[in-house]
Amino acid sequence: MRKLVVPIFGLFILLAAAVGATQAQVPSKMQAAIFFKILKYDKNTASRSKGTISMVILLEGSATGRKSELVSGFGSINGQTIEGATIKVSAVTVANADKVQGAIQAAAGNIVYLPLGVTAATSAAVIAHGKANKIPVLTDDPALSTQGAAVCLVLEGTSPKMVINLPASQAQGMALSADVLKLAKVIR
Repeated sequence: MRKLVVPIFGLFILLAAAVGATQAQVPSKMQAAIFFKILKYDKNTASRSKGTISMVILLEGSATGRKSELVSGFGSINGQTIEGATIKVSAVTVANADKVQGAIQAAAGNIVYLPLGVTAATSAAVIAHGKANKIPVLTDDPALSTQGAAVCLVLEGTSPKMVINLPASQAQGMALSADVLKLAKVIR
């Protein structure tokens, strides 16, 4: 009996670790604080905003289940200012990729946060809209860091790590200082 318990217990630990590793994300309140600091190092944040930095959390697919957590976490930066521009955070749910442009425009979004769980088609539409309209796309989806999101936050071990896609960030209108680039993994 004891010989059977040890392997089963070991398998349980391995499965729990694997499930935890695939779902580990930087907590939304910490993401908000880090993205806020990154935006302070973007020379174009205040000029892009015209007084209000409208950050849109775009939800679709399995990401809609995270709405309350994301709104609560990003709510911690709601009302803060960067060079006189006030941050306003809102969440928008879209049915599919065809609704992205209208949803971002209706929310007057000049920064978009794209959470893990949004479909590939919607992610691609958001990134294309961001590039066409100089709207930075921020995310916690590691795959999007190479697919055109400007800035991604991922967990490396237990620490958050910034991944900045430099060509994408520039195409989306960001001008990040060398100080923030030194702290990040930069995709060139």
